[in-house]
Amino acid sequence: MSKRLFSAFEQKQLESNPNVNHVSDRSISYAADFKVRAVQENLSGKGPMAIFLDHGFDLKLFGSDKPGECLKRWRSVYRASWKREHWSSFFEDLICRRTIKKG
Repeated sequence: MSKRLFSAFEQKQLESNPNVNHVSDRSISYAADFKVRAVQENLSGKGPMAIFLDHGFDLKLFGSDKPGECLKRWRSVYRASWKREHWSSFFEDLICRRTIKKG
């Protein structure tokens, strides 16, 4: 949670962005598709601040550190998710190959 409090006006301004699901006085809930796009853009070399600016965020509302903090968290989740999907599909392929060889 942030120490910064969003005013009612700032909350409405943030919620008007299609990349935001919900805003409380202390936190912002971002849309899932925005998180994925942001991580993909970041992994392609685009900086966190540029990503947030390009997606319509006013960095004055939450500071220039917030994009980097968010991307760090989201990259971690994205990589863990990718590893699970990659490994499960690897094992499914392996099991399929063994079943075909036996048959």
